[in-house]
Amino acid sequence: MIHDIRHTKYWGNFLILLMMVATFPSIAQEGGNDNSFSPQPGINGWGGSAVETIALQTDGKIIIAGEFDAYNLTSRPRIARLHTDAALDTSFNPGTGANGTIQSCLVQHDGKILIAGDFTHYNGHPAPRLARLLARRCY
Repeated sequence: MIHDIRHTKYWGNFLILLMMVATFPSIAQEGGNDNSFSPQPGINGWGGSAVETIALQTDGKIIIAGEFDAYNLTSRPRIARLHTDAALDTSFNPGTGANGTIQSCLVQHDGKILIAGDFTHYNGHPAPRLARLLARRCY
């Protein structure tokens, strides 16, 4: 006897599994490493250095922020901007930066950058856990 599973409670689960299996090969093929993006040596810092958040600007440049003090051995306290190939954008200067970890970052439509996290000052100015930075310069 043949049962039509479309009228059972398992039909939805079957469809989800079928869609996952059908799309998996394309994910595996497209998930390879992009060798044109080379963040070497990348972030530097003390103990638990980490990128906590990433944001993209409309020009394709990448904002990274978190708990680090340098990018590719250049001082970038907790925030940096990268070109599309992961090279440091030296025109973006964060100055002394945030005095604590930046946990979230958002690029506004006007290009200004909102940051939030565990900090109380940015470039020596009071910024209780929230600051807005200019797109061209951070201070």
